[in-house]
Amino acid sequence: MGLWSALLGLIACDPVAWEEERQRLQPENFDKIKAGMLEVEVLHILGKPHQTITYALKPLETYLNWRWRTTLNEGMIFSAVIAPSTAVIRTETWRNPNDPKNHS
Repeated sequence: MGLWSALLGLIACDPVAWEEERQRLQPENFDKIKAGMLEVEVLHILGKPHQTITYALKPLETYLNWRWRTTLNEGMIFSAVIAPSTAVIRTETWRNPNDPKNHS
């Protein structure tokens, strides 16, 4: 079992942690994330990202990704793109391509 699966299992067993994460991962909190913010400020608002990625073609950018669901139960991803200075360059939101709900 991978670390992510283990963490999901722990959160699933703790309804308080699950609710706290759900409340953090809302569009009004995503709107607070602005270019120039420090990574630590983003983490204070949204909590630990579900995934951190650095792409080979963009080695100076790190994507901090959070998965969330809309009120229509669509799987979404919010990304804060971080520069080497640990400041936000931009944010992105898109439909989660791995969510089966988005393929119907």
